[in-house]
Parts: sequence; structure tokens; C-alpha cells
Amino acid sequence: MTLRIGAFGQYWYPEQGGGLDRYFFEMVKYLALQGDDLDFFTVGMPPTTFHGAKGYSFADPAMSLPRRLASAYACFGQHLQQPYDVLNFHFALYAAPTIPHLKKDVPIVSHFHGPWALECLAEGDSPMKMRVKMLLERYVLKHSQRFVTLSHAFADLLAQVYRFDRNTIDVVPMGVDTTFFKPVDKRTAREHLGWPTDRFILFTARRLVKRVGLYELIDALARIPKKNDIWLSIAGRGPEGPKLQSLISERQLANNVKMLGYISEEELALSYAAADLVILPSQDLEGFGAVIAESLACGTPVMVTPIGGMPEYLQRLDTRLIASGSDADSLAQSLISLIENAQSLPDVMTCRAYAEATFSWPRVAETLKHLFIQVRS
Repeated sequence: MTLRIGAFGQYWYPEQGGGLDRYFFEMVKYLALQGDDLDFFTVGMPPTTFHGAKGYSFADPAMSLPRRLASAYACFGQHLQQPYDVLNFHFALYAAPTIPHLKKDVPIVSHFHGPWALECLAEGDSPMKMRVKMLLERYVLKHSQRFVTLSHAFADLLAQVYRFDRNTIDVVPMGVDTTFFKPVDKRTAREHLGWPTDRFILFTARRLVKRVGLYELIDALARIPKKNDIWLSIAGRGPEGPKLQSLISERQLANNVKMLGYISEEELALSYAAADLVILPSQDLEGFGAVIAESLACGTPVMVTPIGGMPEYLQRLDTRLIASGSDADSLAQSLISLIENAQSLPDVMTCRAYAEATFSWPRVAETLKHLFIQVRS
């Protein structure tokens, strides 16, 4: 059955954006490859056709927010006159301008990638701004018939905090492009990146904000007795970058920690393959984390804190990969244990097979397609 789908995202990923935008980019690709008739809408300049899907820019990223929303309203008013079998929302702020144009007989499936309002509060928004954003989220989400989350933790949050019926929420795993994220010889990858070849390497890719746990990770590394045998590389940009660099100096870890800044997709895939262990030390509001799926697809195990949805998938692989806590002491003790028993951790083939069975995009796209058909019927 071929569906006509209208999908509404945030930014066009190759131009800019984060995990949500990459997910949307890949979802559009793999739904289109299944043969669905798909129109997708983003801020920025997507191609007019992308694997058979039709792309539309509803705003220029250089516009002010009010102008972006006005542009989105005009764009959606034109295109939502066309017949769709199902609409798919990914970000409440930019889905809001669709609401006045919706047709009653077209069902909506909303991806809940995370609690936007609560994340902004954790990153410094005032309680008043948080309440306004949460009202906007609920205004958009209440028009949906079904919801998709990447983890049971965020499904429960959507039900309990936003008060939607848990029976309307489907948990569909993160997708990963296993043709791009794949194993590479570790020594070759390290030499290409200019990384040490004689040390145990930890790697993480994070937006540099407080809640992702990088302060705790740096403090944890400083507490490991044989830290000179360890090298940590941190990829990503964000407002906490200068403070993190200062902390590295204060803890006398200049020879143990390297801040990489922004790295390309190709460097990201090589970094996963080059590492002995990837780590996500998140402190709060982590629904899943694309890093988990990408690293496992490259054959490298991932250690996570017991936060949000991250443990859900790793506990089926190896429970030792879930740290005992998210504080610096717990991270240090968990790292020491894993490093001392590194030979018994899941190997390249085990990680790769698990990723292919759980996160491959063709599987995820097929699951989403079945959900869209159910909602339509």
C-alpha cells in the first residue's frame, strides 16, 4: 500500500541541526525508498527531490523567528490543500502553523523526540518561558491520534507529564544507516585521525551543554588511578565549551582529554570505530541518543548512565555497559571495571549484529509505515 505522507521537520540536516534533524533526514530517505509518496517540509533549502520524496523549504534560517513562523503559515496553507493520507510532526514549534489548515479527516502521527520545554529549562530558560513552550507543545500534540517515541522512558514521560493516553504511544527504536556507520580496522582509523595507538580510548559526541554530563565525565577521569593509560576525545560544540576546557586544565588532564569541536560525518564514523569504548554520561532528559546506535553499528560498545531511555537497549546487550550512577564517583568506578575487563566486553561482530537487528533504517521505516497505515485505517 502506497501512502501519501506530509512530514514536517525542523532544519534540513546536511545544512545544520542535531539529532532530531538527522533522524528526520534518514526517515524521509527510507520511507521514500519504500515507495511512499512523501512531501517533506523544513527550514533551510532541501533538494526539490530526495530519493523520490518532494522537499519544500517553509522558511529561511536567517529569518527572525516571527518571520519564520509567518512564512511557515503561508507555505502550509498552500500545501495542506492537497490530499494526504497522514501527517507526521517532529517539532512542535514548526508544526504549530499547520494547525489552522488541518483537515478533519487526515490523521496525525507526532514524533516526540523529547520534552522541548523541559530541555530548555535545564539549559537556562526561565520557568515562565518553560510554561509557554509546554503549552505550545500540548496545543500541537493534542491534535495527534498517535505518538512515536524512541524509548519507553520518553513514552512514560509523554503520558505522565503531558497527560496523553499511554495506549496511543508507540515505541519505535532509533534508526541508523548501517551502510555508512560500519566497522573499520581500529588501528587504521586511529592513524587516519591522528589518535594514539597505544592507549585505551574513550569517545563521546555531545552538544556541549550541562545536562549531557561532560563535567562529571572529566571529574571521573581525574579520579582513575591509571588515567595516563586513557585518552578521551570529545566531539561537539555548545555554550559550555570554554568552561569544559578550563576544567580539563584545572584537573591537569591536558594529556588525557582532547576537545575536537565540530567533526564531519566521516570523522564521526571513524571516531566510533577508533574508540575502545564510547560513553554517554548524560545527567537528565536523555530519551535515547543516536550515538548508541551509531557506535554499535561501527562495532564499538557504549557505556551509559542509568538515565532516561538509554539503558533500555543496552541491558539486552550487556548490563555492565550501564553505569551504577551518573555522578563522577559512579562513572569512575564503572569505567575502571570496564577497562580492567575490556577483553570480555561485546566485540565488534556482536555490537554490529545487535545494531543491524535493532536499529537498521529499513526495519525502522517498515515499522513506521505499518503504524501510518493503522492510523489511516
